[in-house]
Amino acid sequence: FPVTIVKSGNIDEIYEYIDAIRDGVLDQDTIDAGIDCEIPLDKIEEAFFGYFESDEDFAYDMAESCGYLNTKVSNRWPFTCIDWTKAARELMYDYDCSNGHYFSRNY
Repeated sequence: FPVTIVKSGNIDEIYEYIDAIRDGVLDQDTIDAGIDCEIPLDKIEEAFFGYFESDEDFAYDMAESCGYLNTKVSNRWPFTCIDWTKAARELMYDYDCSNGHYFSRNY
């Protein structure tokens, strides 16, 4: 069990945690990472954006998924950034990461 759930001593939270894992929508590592990012258990699935090796990989995937790499508009993210490290740093103002699992802060 994640330390935060055990420390809370709330048996209902422990059962919610077990149910979330048993339901199998997200794996235990993802649920634990969401808890580590202090996302309420019932919001982890909604906030989860995926698993990535680095913030830069996450930023590139986000830019690609949003279609920003196929546009010629150069005055918006990520083209306002010098490199993917800067793009990732700017993007991470709205996201949290734990063990490679990325979550939106806007859940």
